[in-house]
Amino acid sequence: MKTYQTDAIRSIAVVGHSNSGKTSLVEALLFGAGAIERMGRVEEGTTVADFEDEEIKRQMTISASLCAVEYGGRKLNLVDCPGYADFFADVIYALSVTDGAVFVVDATSGVGVGTERAWKLADQRGLARVVFVSKLDKENTDFSQTLEAIHERLSSSAAPIALPMVSGGTLEGVVDLVNMKAFIGSGRDVKPSEIPAEHLDAAQAARSKLVEEVAATDEALMERFFENEDLSQEDLIAGLSKGVAEGKFVPVLAGSPTSCVGVQALLAALRDLLPAAPETPISGHKPGGGEGAADEITRARTASAPPLAQAFRSIMHPYQGKLVLVRVWAGHVKQDMTLLDTSREHKERLGEVFTLRGKTQEKLEEAVAGDIVGIAKIAGTRTGDTLCDVSHPMVVPPPVVPEPMFSASINCRDRGEVDKLSAGLQRMAEEDVAFRFFRDQETDESIISGVGRLHLDVVLSKLRSTTGVEVEMGRPKIPYRETIRKTGKIHHRYKKQTGGRGQFGDVHLRLDPRPRGEGFQYSDEVVGGAIPRQYIPAVEKGVVEAMAHGVLAGFPVVDILVAVFDGQYHSVDSSEFAFRRAASMAFRKGMASCDPILLEPIVRIQVTVPDEFMGDIMGDLSSRRGRVQGTEREGAYQVIGAAVPLAEVATYESDLRSLTGGRASYTMEPSHYEEVPAHLVDAICAEHKREIEEEE
Repeated sequence: MKTYQTDAIRSIAVVGHSNSGKTSLVEALLFGAGAIERMGRVEEGTTVADFEDEEIKRQMTISASLCAVEYGGRKLNLVDCPGYADFFADVIYALSVTDGAVFVVDATSGVGVGTERAWKLADQRGLARVVFVSKLDKENTDFSQTLEAIHERLSSSAAPIALPMVSGGTLEGVVDLVNMKAFIGSGRDVKPSEIPAEHLDAAQAARSKLVEEVAATDEALMERFFENEDLSQEDLIAGLSKGVAEGKFVPVLAGSPTSCVGVQALLAALRDLLPAAPETPISGHKPGGGEGAADEITRARTASAPPLAQAFRSIMHPYQGKLVLVRVWAGHVKQDMTLLDTSREHKERLGEVFTLRGKTQEKLEEAVAGDIVGIAKIAGTRTGDTLCDVSHPMVVPPPVVPEPMFSASINCRDRGEVDKLSAGLQRMAEEDVAFRFFRDQETDESIISGVGRLHLDVVLSKLRSTTGVEVEMGRPKIPYRETIRKTGKIHHRYKKQTGGRGQFGDVHLRLDPRPRGEGFQYSDEVVGGAIPRQYIPAVEKGVVEAMAHGVLAGFPVVDILVAVFDGQYHSVDSSEFAFRRAASMAFRKGMASCDPILLEPIVRIQVTVPDEFMGDIMGDLSSRRGRVQGTEREGAYQVIGAAVPLAEVATYESDLRSLTGGRASYTMEPSHYEEVPAHLVDAICAEHKREIEEEE
């Protein structure tokens, strides 16, 4: 493929709810533009965009895929995005590096929550948008009803520029309202023709409404419209382009990706109506600096500016190693160029630069500002990192991806493969910005975290296929704690005689409860040399060792003051070991007599939910022993804040999705510990003891 200049490049995300037909639409666009000779099918695993093993197996898009195509003298960088909520991080990144978006709406099911979420992001970024109503060849579909839903849930500025022609329940083609021509039939060879008589009245009415809508986006056009009650073809096209670029107008097209109806009209709209990279400079900040005004840097989005690019996806290729997809913000990039990764402060020598069509690579001499390309052999750069000219360093902040909320514990079936598992998880984390893993020292578990259960299932399936390591996924342990409610004193003597030198340590301890969250405090109150100074630290060490396992169920002990105030020693038999043992035993006896209680972790949770689900969510949180602490409006949504026991929301992701049809989201962070209600203590302790016995 030749090198296209900035004004001839259109970078476009293809987004929408799951199963809306995004991947099929990308396939149809590639076919319609002549880039492929035969259309593949998602059900058969033969599409260009869904080429990964997991995508073929599950028949869904899991990762954003770049499919570049030449059409009408322009290069269209189509980024096919996942629709499932578990893989929304790829949508966030795709919308951060594109200049426009096609929103695919399924005529059989209407506007899905995935479409709403992506629309909100695109709106925040000021992206130009086009809506394509798909699957109009299916039974019981109604374009007018779908258009009403688009107005209600996406934008009142949406208006059709193409109408479906349906006769006898069959989708025959579409009417191009801009040029008032019909495209009858399917495929790439469809030619414009006169509008059939039975569709002419509807087309003329829709055209009049379209002219009105376009005129309303610009004062000068509105004046001309009032003068003539119409707009010239030239004014209509210019007004459309300007309105789309400024986000004042959203064109709606229609058709069927699988039968390739309406695809030619959509290709023309993408070529003619969606804008190239904006002229406004790209903003960033100095390396090592913050995002304040003093550290802000801007760079012109031109080919003559110093090179600047940003990674938005990393792919671990089985033969080529690491491939990185980047958006070129400024300047140009080419093979063997050395750029500075300002996000990680190291230099990268670029491998081959190529354009991508799914997994098919086509080498480029260079890529200029506005383009999206793949670069081989970039070992250290990760998703979100900035690559730039060494002499002109700056950092383009990566988009914010919500922290993963769904966690699971994992174990190797073969203990000898732990190192291989760790290396595999590290590679997964480099590929997937929404995936995390760590070793929980408190519960001694390996924990993986993702957006949802499906997300983690896919990660582990990839892990098994790439490393051969068999892992089991389970529910993470809740990090309970133990403490006391009463003050108590205890005496314990550790004495052992074995024929030679014995062991002797005698301690008197006082245990006091401390306020919640204040931790452990040790106090030396021994007077008169009852215990020699060299043994006082050993007493503390024995207490700390005993606190690792409380008396109720073996959970760590917190929020307690332990004072040693008296004791005895033997000039020959006393030792640090003896006093450590005496203190440990004294603590355990003392804690048992000081009204021990179990504590559970409480989290702060914020649920963002549409108004109609407010009552259901607040009731559900209350049923989980949660305390709602307030609500706040955020656009068309309500944000509910609550404090809830962690044990009650460990699987909240799937429950919330079920309650709201996937239209709500939440964030969660640790808050504090509170006493477990008495009626739950026995069950928790019994379960923990059972787990310990199974491990042994």
